[in-house]
Amino acid sequence: MINNILRLPRKATLKRKKFVRGFTLIELMVVLVILGTLMGILIFNLSDSGIDEKKARVQLIASKAHIEMGLFNFQQKFGRYPSTDEGLEALIRAPGDLDQSQYPEKGFIQKKHIEDPWKRVYKYELKEDGSYDVYSLGADGAEGGEGKNADLHLSELE
Repeated sequence: MINNILRLPRKATLKRKKFVRGFTLIELMVVLVILGTLMGILIFNLSDSGIDEKKARVQLIASKAHIEMGLFNFQQKFGRYPSTDEGLEALIRAPGDLDQSQYPEKGFIQKKHIEDPWKRVYKYELKEDGSYDVYSLGADGAEGGEGKNADLHLSELE
């Protein structure tokens, strides 16, 4: 009777109540990562994933300094700009007529900086007056066009 009043076994019952069911931090993080991944896929598929003229201009502006620096370094090292036939690839790999030992091991520029938003190498022309022109043909890959199909010239960007 005294044991019933004091309820001595109650301590064991209290210990069991301390373990509250719920999610662990790791479980919550896994769920958030899965939801984030699904949202990213959904947003990517629902958005216009095409590259428009403004995005292409931004990428060209970002690449402009790298291209100009690569061309400058090439000209300083070899006393000339790459020919039209050699193109911007001459900034990555030494053309056949140049001394391979003088060419930098990693080239003058990374390949990612000479590719336009459509993963085509920017067009390069060495003019007769010694200047050069670097441009992208736009989304359609053909000369001319408007909007995202317009040619984007490095010299026209600021």
